[in-house]
Amino acid sequence: ISDKEVCGMEVRVSKAEFSKILALFSKVVGRGCVWYLGYVGVEAVNDRIRLRGTDRNVYLRVEVPAGVSVEGGEFFVELKELLKLVKASKEKELRMHLDEGWLVVQAGNVKSRLKAEIGEFPFPEFPQAVYTGTLPAEVLLEGIQKVGFAASKEDRWALNCMLVDGKGEYANLVASDGHRLALVRKAVPFNQTIKINRNSFPVLEKLLTKSDVVKIGKSEDFTFLADSGGRWEMAIRTHEARYPDYEAVVPTDIKTKVKLRIEDLRAFVGSAGDGESLIFHIENGEVKMLLVNGEDTKAEAEIKATIEGEPMTIGFNPKFIKAFTDIHKEGTVDLLLADPEFQALFKLSDDYLYVVAPLKLK
Repeated sequence: ISDKEVCGMEVRVSKAEFSKILALFSKVVGRGCVWYLGYVGVEAVNDRIRLRGTDRNVYLRVEVPAGVSVEGGEFFVELKELLKLVKASKEKELRMHLDEGWLVVQAGNVKSRLKAEIGEFPFPEFPQAVYTGTLPAEVLLEGIQKVGFAASKEDRWALNCMLVDGKGEYANLVASDGHRLALVRKAVPFNQTIKINRNSFPVLEKLLTKSDVVKIGKSEDFTFLADSGGRWEMAIRTHEARYPDYEAVVPTDIKTKVKLRIEDLRAFVGSAGDGESLIFHIENGEVKMLLVNGEDTKAEAEIKATIEGEPMTIGFNPKFIKAFTDIHKEGTVDLLLADPEFQALFKLSDDYLYVVAPLKLK
């Protein structure tokens, strides 16, 4: 792109809309370790401003509606400085144009200038995307909101993602950190298997609320997601390791079944404070919950429940149970147990499973 192609750019844009999109980019841009990853690419064409940025793990492109008086090719500015200028404005509309290597941002009678990099610039190109399927945006959004909390926080591990596993007539959306696993099943036709890195969740969750249908694709190194209307596009780097067999950890030989009110469970783990172990004593038609530190009992409660099968005592990390009740706050859940030393299944329905590894109790 020559300087001549970009120097005449003139646009008008909503301050509120532009500020929201730039704030979204701030969740990606600047996370890399080299200086130019703190920049965003800006281009004006038709009735849009096109923005792109990356940290080399998440590549993001978004279009912002704008009044474009003069189109211009791509240039680059520091996101942090541009966002600062935009947020400081008290006006509803901003005017922007290029002036001899400077981006001029005008709000009312106030003009601010930001250095623009025009022409050659060492910015990573967006990976070549190939799209081979679609999913309703609400399906991916529900997956992030209902299972994303269980994804591993380890950056260099196969489990730091949400798996979308197409089974033909339905898709399983799965997340796990090796100690717990959350699965939601959606009745939508899908035949692919993709992984969506958890680093992209905060951005993707915002974008999905503005979309109806999302195009899906993948390459050897990336998962591609894009709004079917062309308003945004993401390339998300994926870990090369194969996702473990998540279906194998779901217990099947159930010996004890307990139907609990989620409100009772939530009230106890939410108000009892921190503890090392959450222990369930299940016997004689009663469930007694204990929150324990070492050999000291910090809190206890008896809750109403419907019990079938053998008596059993089993313990969990309280944080894993609290995370579940923070998302699912009411209704009932079936606690299905095979053995005190084997994974337990918290089952809301055939379409939502939460598997938790037990603690070894003394």
